[in-house]
Amino acid sequence: SKIETFSIPASLVELEDGWNLNMNKLMKIDLSPQNPIYSKLNEKIIVKKSSPNSEIFDEIFFCCQRKVTLPNHIKKLDPCSCINVKYIEFLENSQLQIIDENCFDDALMNEEIILPDSVTKIGKKAFNNCKLKRFIISQNSQLEFIGESAFSSCLSLKEIVIPSSITTLKNNAFNNCSSLEYVSFES
Repeated sequence: SKIETFSIPASLVELEDGWNLNMNKLMKIDLSPQNPIYSKLNEKIIVKKSSPNSEIFDEIFFCCQRKVTLPNHIKKLDPCSCINVKYIEFLENSQLQIIDENCFDDALMNEEIILPDSVTKIGKKAFNNCKLKRFIISQNSQLEFIGESAFSSCLSLKEIVIPSSITTLKNNAFNNCSSLEYVSFES
C-alpha cells in the first residue's frame, strides 16, 4: 500500500487486528487528543488501552520508530504493530506478555533477541522473515504458546531452545528456516 499517513479521530475507538497489514510505508498517525482508547507515547509510537475502563495504555498499537526500547509497562504488542521496527530491546523488568500475529513481519534486523520471561504467547508469523540468528528464551520463561509460522523464513536463525513451560507449538513454527541447526526442548 502507498498509505503514508493515517488519521484516528476521537470517535474511532476500535480498529480490528491487522488493520495496517501491508502498510509498510505508513510512517505517521494523526491522533485526536480526545480519543479515549489511543494515545501517543511519542511522535512515533501509538499506545492503546487493553480495556476501555483501564487508565493505563499498556499495548503498542503502532510503532514507526526504527529503534525501540520497549517501556516496562507494555503488556502486549498488537498484530502488525511493529512492522517498521528494525531493532528492539526489552528491559530487564519487562511486563510484556503477548507478541501478537505478524508483529515484526519482515522487519527486525536484530541478530539476537532475549525474550522477556513474562511473555506467554508468540503469535502467528510474529517474527516472519526477520534477520534473527539467535532467539534466547531463559529457563525462567513463562512462554506457553508459539503460533503457526511464528519464525518462518528467518533464514539466519541458527538455534532456539524451547522452555519446559511451552504447552502449544503450532504448525510450521520454523518453516523455511534454512540455517536452523539446533532446536531443543528443556525438560
